[in-house]
Amino acid sequence: MAKSSKRRPNNTGSSAKKQLQQTLAHANAQSNPLAALPSAFLSVNITTAGSDDAPSKKNGTIHYYKSPLPESILQQCLDLFERNMGEMYKKSEWGLDMEEKRRELMHEDARFLIIILEDDTADNDADDNETTTAAAADSSTDDIIKSTTSPKPPQQQQQ
Repeated sequence: MAKSSKRRPNNTGSSAKKQLQQTLAHANAQSNPLAALPSAFLSVNITTAGSDDAPSKKNGTIHYYKSPLPESILQQCLDLFERNMGEMYKKSEWGLDMEEKRRELMHEDARFLIIILEDDTADNDADDNETTTAAAADSSTDDIIKSTTSPKPPQQQQQ
């Protein structure tokens, strides 16, 4: 008897989707994906404009956060987004909707890498906890936020 000419359905798409879902579930289950990295990979040197517009070099450390962000960091990210991207969004067909941006940043699946800069002024009268949030990336929107000064955020979340 001749072999059937029927072919099995191609499950490649289904298999790839299942593998992707498993990979995402594994990644989302990690409490801190940066923990496995050597500390040298988490240290950064950044040159910023000083108060007199002279270049200022600062050291910083990359921190990982899951949503919800502490309110002080969330507000810094929103302020910085508006300052860096506001005019472009206002001119676009989407417009600038900071409440929508807040909802995006607060989404339960949002993840952030935030660089906290050390205070490098030895004679500064400010509290030793003063730092600068240099950059944040929101994985849900791929927005990049750069450069603001604020009080040091609470200890890094350990979720």
